[in-house]
Amino acid sequence: MAEAASLRSVRLGRYWRTDSILHLMDPRSKLVAGGLITAATVVASSPWLVLMLFAGIVSLYMVARLPRAAILAALRPVLPLLLVLGLFQVVLGGEPAGLGGAGIPLLSWGPIHVSLARLIGAGLSVARLVSLVLLAALLLATTTISALVTGLEMLLRPLNRLGLPGHQLAMVGSIALRFMPILAEGLEAVQRAQLARTLGADRLSRWQVARNARRTAALIVPLFADAFRRVDDLTTAMLARCYRGGRGRTYYRHARMGGTDWVALGLAAAVLAFALAF
Repeated sequence: MAEAASLRSVRLGRYWRTDSILHLMDPRSKLVAGGLITAATVVASSPWLVLMLFAGIVSLYMVARLPRAAILAALRPVLPLLLVLGLFQVVLGGEPAGLGGAGIPLLSWGPIHVSLARLIGAGLSVARLVSLVLLAALLLATTTISALVTGLEMLLRPLNRLGLPGHQLAMVGSIALRFMPILAEGLEAVQRAQLARTLGADRLSRWQVARNARRTAALIVPLFADAFRRVDDLTTAMLARCYRGGRGRTYYRHARMGGTDWVALGLAAAVLAFALAF
């Protein structure tokens, strides 16, 4: 039950209201610059470049005047996954080419041989994943959901000429972000209801795997039924308000690209070019 209660408090991103330069930037520039830096982080092969990108992303948190709790909140949900991936990389991963320490053994136990190069490669892989998580959390921490949807819709507007509804695609992403805590709350309610009806269901048995599979199926079915009910209510509300997509839609605030936005785009493009070159 504690796990269900913790799921409700987990957020994909929390907006921290400050008056930093990152908060005042246009959402389109933040989306494009974030995509360019993400590509640079993925394609970076030099260990020093990976560490420099990690340090640069962390420094952006200071530029955005975000508290230390923002970094901890971004890493806490994915920390177990990062530890597992790092362990698998150390035990089963290969030795990256171009790293020193390939001939320095650290651990040899049966078929498992861990060298210094493999350990460094695992650390770089974890640093790359942490950089991506922090970059996504930074975007959500400095941009409201409504501004993010508006920027995404403006970027997808050229797709309307190809017959693809850019506004609807952005709306789907916004609804998905807003539905995550609602689904977690529904999961907690289902678990509480099932626990009240099945006292003693947590007894250990030799069929633990089968029992867990049945319990998971018993959670998924009512959870999806509640999700479909909420979707039907949302559809009815949108139809009652005569929602017809982005056609003829106006905006309360008009986003404008400033000098800071163009400088950020230029720096992000330069970082990507440097990562591709080296």
